[in-house]
Amino acid sequence: MDSRPAPQPVGLSDVMSDVKRNPGRCVGFSWFVTIIFVLAMVVVSIVTASKNSQSEAIGGDAAAFTALWVLLVLLLVGVTGTVILRKYHTPLAVGLLLGLTSMLSQLLFVLFAVFLALGQESGTHQDSDHAMAAFMFILFFLFLLFSIVLAKFRMTVIET
Repeated sequence: MDSRPAPQPVGLSDVMSDVKRNPGRCVGFSWFVTIIFVLAMVVVSIVTASKNSQSEAIGGDAAAFTALWVLLVLLLVGVTGTVILRKYHTPLAVGLLLGLTSMLSQLLFVLFAVFLALGQESGTHQDSDHAMAAFMFILFFLFLLFSIVLAKFRMTVIET
């Protein structure tokens, strides 16, 4: 027989108390989750660019360029953010990361609307455009959440 107590469900109050005890961990975890989705976006962007560049529809080449451009921007922000969070904890670097993630969040929301419209208008590459729109919305939300968390705990990041 197992003498260990049954695990208790984790409540919101437990999560909030853990965040208050270790805010740096919350910043790191939110960045880690965001980077996981950025890496998934690499595949989606490449597939979308491939499908749109082969399309004869109007705007297909522009959508392919946009998919690759967003991919490069996401990778650059991902590398920059990781370097800042690991090595450079100066107020300037943290402010730069906060500005980058806030602006990128807004850009992803606008591009979400663009790719959603492209997916509804086009006949040949709807699935890839809808996947791109879905990932852009998820990343919009994650970068917005990270920006809020970083703004809330920026002094903790600077002091560590």
